[in-house]
Amino acid sequence: TQCVDDESYGAVFQCEDHTGHAGVRLSKTIVPIAGNAMKINLTQLGPLVLPLYEQAKVVLSIIGRRIGMGQRRYVPNFKSA
Repeated sequence: TQCVDDESYGAVFQCEDHTGHAGVRLSKTIVPIAGNAMKINLTQLGPLVLPLYEQAKVVLSIIGRRIGMGQRRYVPNFKSA
């Protein structure tokens, strides 16, 4: 998955220092941007790698929250994949 917004584009940038050596510049926003990218990737990969019972637990959790049962959001166990 690629994050294609301006903030993500500027988070990692290749540049040269004053002596001409190539290097990489990381912005201070790299941690939240990387976290968002991981969230997007895991959301897309989850249905492909999780067993059906884990997928069912996630769906039931979402339904329970939408109808107001006050359930906490279920976090799937990726170790069972």
